[in-house]
Amino acid sequence: MAVLARLRCALVYSVYCYSFYKPKNQVIHQSLIAHNSHFVTLPIDSRELILKFLLKAVTFYLLTTSIVLADTQFNKVGEARMEYLFWDVYDAVLFTPSGNYSAGTHPIKFKLTYLRDFEAKEIVKATNEQWEHIGKKELADKYDSKLLSIWPDIRQGDSLTLVTNEQGMSTFYHNDEKIGEINEPQFSSDFLAIWLDEKTSEPKLRKQLLGN
Repeated sequence: MAVLARLRCALVYSVYCYSFYKPKNQVIHQSLIAHNSHFVTLPIDSRELILKFLLKAVTFYLLTTSIVLADTQFNKVGEARMEYLFWDVYDAVLFTPSGNYSAGTHPIKFKLTYLRDFEAKEIVKATNEQWEHIGKKELADKYDSKLLSIWPDIRQGDSLTLVTNEQGMSTFYHNDEKIGEINEPQFSSDFLAIWLDEKTSEPKLRKQLLGN
């Protein structure tokens, strides 16, 4: 529904742009079209105005894409605390617009709030180990460098958040500030599988995140 609304807005704005930029006191007649030619010749002024119109329309679409994602109302599906031996590691919270989770459905918001300090390389290493545990060892080589370039060192109380759009593209935030994107729809499913796959190393945590 959000995509349809955004497309309708872009269409309405496009009509507005055209009405604003179209030449005054100038009409492009069919006589501009050579009857025995496949080419259409437009006055230079008209071409410039059309380019302005297209630029405005595209800019508006890109802006509304970001606005729609930012305005998405997420509801909590579930939350859990990751513990290792005697240490609290992080709090995890899963959100969707409906408050229910269905694998492969987007957008999704997944937030980790860390309860200890960690270097980025430690987080990436742990991610790779968990991918190996659920049978996705090949993902370590595929995303290792990319994640190291995105994720910062973490201080106690910091958060890392994954937000996907309707197509499943991923954006990461550090303390709610955007730090990077991975524009591969499959990545978000592979990343969330660490916690939500049936083969996860933490089945109790999975159950809590799914609201069970």
